[in-house]
Amino acid sequence: DCKTGTDRVHEAINYLNVRHELAPNAIVVNIQGDEPLIRSEHIDTAIHLLEIDANASMSTIAVAEMDEKLFLNPNIVKVVK
Repeated sequence: DCKTGTDRVHEAINYLNVRHELAPNAIVVNIQGDEPLIRSEHIDTAIHLLEIDANASMSTIAVAEMDEKLFLNPNIVKVVK
Protein backbone atom coordinates (compact mmCIF):
# COMPACT_ATOMS: atom_id res chain seq x y z
CA ASP A 1 0.00 0.00 0.00
CA CYS A 2 3.02 2.30 -0.08
CA LYS A 3 2.81 5.07 -2.68
CA THR A 4 6.52 5.93 -2.83
CA GLY A 5 9.94 4.44 -2.28
CA THR A 6 10.31 6.62 0.79
CA ASP A 7 7.06 5.15 2.17
CA ARG A 8 8.44 1.64 1.61
CA VAL A 9 11.66 2.49 3.45
CA HIS A 10 9.66 3.95 6.34
CA GLU A 11 7.55 0.80 6.55
CA ALA A 12 10.65 -1.42 6.47
CA ILE A 13 12.29 0.60 9.26
CA ASN A 14 9.15 0.34 11.40
CA TYR A 15 9.04 -3.41 10.79
CA LEU A 16 12.70 -3.83 11.81
CA ASN A 17 12.21 -1.62 14.88
CA VAL A 18 9.24 -3.67 16.08
CA ARG A 19 11.36 -6.82 15.76
CA HIS A 20 14.30 -5.08 17.49
CA GLU A 21 16.48 -5.85 14.47
CA LEU A 22 17.61 -2.29 13.79
CA ALA A 23 20.30 -0.70 15.95
CA PRO A 24 19.31 2.65 17.51
CA ASN A 25 22.15 4.40 15.69
CA ALA A 26 21.63 2.61 12.37
CA ILE A 27 21.93 4.62 9.18
CA VAL A 28 19.44 3.64 6.50
CA VAL A 29 20.21 4.68 2.93
CA ASN A 30 17.32 5.20 0.53
CA ILE A 31 18.47 5.30 -3.08
CA GLN A 32 15.54 6.00 -5.37
CA GLY A 33 15.10 3.96 -8.52
CA ASP A 34 15.14 7.13 -10.63
CA GLU A 35 18.76 7.81 -9.59
CA PRO A 36 20.60 5.03 -11.46
CA LEU A 37 23.65 7.20 -12.11
CA ILE A 38 24.27 8.23 -8.51
CA ARG A 39 27.96 7.96 -7.66
CA SER A 40 29.08 5.89 -4.70
CA GLU A 41 31.23 8.71 -3.33
CA HIS A 42 28.11 10.89 -3.07
CA ILE A 43 26.37 8.19 -1.04
CA ASP A 44 29.47 7.90 1.15
CA THR A 45 29.41 11.67 1.75
CA ALA A 46 25.74 11.62 2.78
CA ILE A 47 26.46 8.78 5.21
CA HIS A 48 29.55 10.51 6.58
CA LEU A 49 27.55 13.66 7.34
CA LEU A 50 25.17 11.58 9.43
CA GLU A 51 28.02 9.83 11.21
CA ILE A 52 29.68 13.10 12.30
CA ASP A 53 26.51 14.88 13.43
CA ALA A 54 24.51 12.89 15.97
CA ASN A 55 21.72 15.50 15.84
CA ALA A 56 21.13 15.06 12.09
CA SER A 57 18.16 12.86 11.30
CA MET A 58 18.66 12.79 7.53
CA SER A 59 20.91 14.01 4.75
CA THR A 60 20.39 14.45 1.04
CA ILE A 61 22.53 15.03 -2.00
CA ALA A 62 22.11 17.97 -4.37
CA VAL A 63 24.11 19.50 -7.19
CA ALA A 64 24.87 23.21 -7.38
CA GLU A 65 23.78 23.59 -10.98
CA MET A 66 22.36 21.67 -13.89
CA ASP A 67 21.80 22.24 -17.56
CA GLU A 68 18.60 23.92 -18.74
CA LYS A 69 17.04 20.70 -20.05
CA LEU A 70 17.30 19.04 -16.63
CA PHE A 71 16.21 22.22 -14.86
CA LEU A 72 13.03 22.42 -16.92
CA ASN A 73 12.23 18.72 -16.49
CA PRO A 74 9.34 18.45 -13.99
CA ASN A 75 10.48 14.93 -13.06
CA ILE A 76 13.82 16.17 -11.71
CA VAL A 77 13.67 17.27 -8.07
CA LYS A 78 15.08 20.73 -7.39
CA VAL A 79 16.58 21.96 -4.13
CA VAL A 80 16.00 25.55 -3.05
CA LYS A 81 18.68 27.04 -0.87
